[in-house]
Amino acid sequence: GVAGDLKYATTVAAQMVGSMGMGDTLISYEAVQTGPYNLVAKVLGSDEGRTEVAGLLETARTEVTAARQRITELGLQPVSRDVRAFRRSVLFGEEASRFPGLAKGSDMYDLNGCRDLLFHTQEHSFTLREIGSMIAQLGLEFIGFELANDDTERQYRAANPEDSAMIDFERWASFEEANPKIFSGMYNFWCRKPD
Repeated sequence: GVAGDLKYATTVAAQMVGSMGMGDTLISYEAVQTGPYNLVAKVLGSDEGRTEVAGLLETARTEVTAARQRITELGLQPVSRDVRAFRRSVLFGEEASRFPGLAKGSDMYDLNGCRDLLFHTQEHSFTLREIGSMIAQLGLEFIGFELANDDTERQYRAANPEDSAMIDFERWASFEEANPKIFSGMYNFWCRKPD
């Protein structure tokens, strides 16, 4: 019934945010275990710790995105030969200085881990302009963003007083370019099908 559906949907949404990093942070709360010697729980137990961890995760995400773009530029495919060649270049060759953080991750030392991290074919990143275009093509009405904090709303309104509804994708795209961390790598927004 409705109560069971709501319970299931809430559970899935909580898993998406808390374990898959699909909310406004990439932190997985599944990493927090009970017990007196849990470093993760201690670090994530403070605002400062959560902010620091979220920043590190965002930096890593940015480097992975840049590496994926480089892989596309080089025309590499998710086959063992290409994965090994790119991995070698990141660990020991010309790409080492471009992607120093990748060498610190365990995925670079495992062929399938590296393939999943850098050659993942089902993951896509979209800009705000692309999302706005897709919403228009689908004939949907954009309602607005879920913003991580009130400061973002105040800053946007101050910079864009003529967009009182805060729904102009072009203005949001320009605002994000000037403030690249406002969405923490994830856009959360609402749309609806017009009546």
